[in-house]
Amino acid sequence: MEKQGDARITGSFSYSGLDGQLAYAITNHIGLMCNGSVIGKYGGTFGEFGIGYFGLFGTLGKYELYGGAGYGTINLASNNDEDNYYSVHKVENYRLFLQPSIALSGKVADLSFSPRLVHVSISGSNFFKSSFFLEPTLTLKVGYKYVKFISQVGLSFNLDRNSYIDYQPIIMAIGVQIALENIFTKKNN
Repeated sequence: MEKQGDARITGSFSYSGLDGQLAYAITNHIGLMCNGSVIGKYGGTFGEFGIGYFGLFGTLGKYELYGGAGYGTINLASNNDEDNYYSVHKVENYRLFLQPSIALSGKVADLSFSPRLVHVSISGSNFFKSSFFLEPTLTLKVGYKYVKFISQVGLSFNLDRNSYIDYQPIIMAIGVQIALENIFTKKNN
């Protein structure tokens, strides 16, 4: 986003399932974001909200810093090796995040780097686990004006070696982003 009134709607497919994102610039430098996921394989949902600061530098540069929190439920599978029996357990997932980003943006393509820091807490009926993760990602957007196709790749590192949380170490997604400019602000004639 570049100015007050800009909005972005993004939909993507990733390893974990379907993801949707909404972002809106409430001022020329303050933005709100809302992300949601429907998780595949065993099922679950997740949502997060954030607020951030964004700006421009030079002729092609953009930067932003968002922070926020999220909550969801995930169905995890476990097995009993003795009986060869699988069971699915619903767990709660809480997240806090800090996401800086720097980008080069042109008329047709944008390339950004985001080293997201996340604190994850997972709790079930008889356990609680938490850990910090570092998730550096590269995102390429290609298109023109209001519609861009997105490709994202990254890694996820568990920063707490004493806390084991099963997670996906590789982040990959493809999708599309639609830009809506000045949807809630009056245009000056």
